[in-house]
Amino acid sequence: MAPSPSREKRPTPADTVDILLTLPPQMLDEILSRLPIRDIVRTSALSRSWRHRWKALPSIGLTWPAQHVVAREAVKAVLHCYPGRIQRFSALVGKGSARSLGVWFRKLASCGIEYLYLDGAYIFPLHVSVFALASLTSLELCECRVPGLPNGFMGFPNLTKLKLFMVELPAGGEYHLQDIIAKSPLIEDLYLGDARTLSDTMNLWVIQAPNLRHLTLASSDDYGWILGDFPLLEYALIDLGKYLSGRDFGTLLGKLCHAKMLEIYTCHSIPIMVGSDQKQIVEANGDFQNKQWSESMFANLQEVQIKDIGFYSNEMSFIELVLSKARLLRRLSIRLDVECLIPKEEVLDVLLKYSKASPNVEVGLEDIDDDMDMGIETDLEESTDDDS
Repeated sequence: MAPSPSREKRPTPADTVDILLTLPPQMLDEILSRLPIRDIVRTSALSRSWRHRWKALPSIGLTWPAQHVVAREAVKAVLHCYPGRIQRFSALVGKGSARSLGVWFRKLASCGIEYLYLDGAYIFPLHVSVFALASLTSLELCECRVPGLPNGFMGFPNLTKLKLFMVELPAGGEYHLQDIIAKSPLIEDLYLGDARTLSDTMNLWVIQAPNLRHLTLASSDDYGWILGDFPLLEYALIDLGKYLSGRDFGTLLGKLCHAKMLEIYTCHSIPIMVGSDQKQIVEANGDFQNKQWSESMFANLQEVQIKDIGFYSNEMSFIELVLSKARLLRRLSIRLDVECLIPKEEVLDVLLKYSKASPNVEVGLEDIDDDMDMGIETDLEESTDDDS
């Protein structure tokens, strides 16, 4: 009888080698820490050796899918089981999870949390214990009601980024926000988008951030902010909205004098006005250029974007002002408002006639849909001709 062909011996579970577990522990930690938290926890189902491996990671980030409300029980389970450092926490908050924020924040405070991002499926109440997260370096809050500051608030000594978008502050909350910013001296990036208060009247408050490099202020209403001194400012985006209604535009420009890039959204139905008080307000025209401009204003400015203009005289005077004074300017980009009926050729003709302090500035006129950019290269000879 012919011998039967030999069959390959199948490896038993004891014979198999888990290649991942043969990696150096630090390398494996690095791989696992880059996974979403759901996948990190699911590694516990791979085998007995993996059951508690994720708990040995020196740090993790709890980043939940942005399109789904975070499950309260899932967060509770991870916070209860994981003994290490939690660097990041990002979640979409629903009604159920909002009730657990106080417990979460107390745990995160003990874990050295550095980055916190919370968005709301509805306007959710933020728990006051968020102000105890002193280790934060980045705080981003959207669609929530921010409580008043607790007594003895010490600030966020490590915070470098603060973003508040569509948040509600209590009556007098603008002073709380002023205090938060002032007691977070390392802030480099500040974004306030419709950070509104429930006050019946507009109260003026000051943004003091000596290390600020990036500033974004965008709101449909004037919420009373006044700019402090920003000696390190590199970029500023200002959506003027109703800010210009009775405010000193010259003071605003002066506080942005160190910026290298300036982006302005205008509300051309409201005139751009400058002046020291209500009785001495004048339109931002040639008089402003000659009387209000100082040599230090925008000495570092290299790029300007002005959007949604209606070709009103005050807007064009401001553009002429920038071109005639900013010596380091490399690019000025302009976008007309959708309701502006002035032909582009006419706008370009006016822009070409303005004198230019920077010999190599490029002026761009953008389409509304941003898919077309008509650039004008100007050199020193053109500037000299225009000046004449």
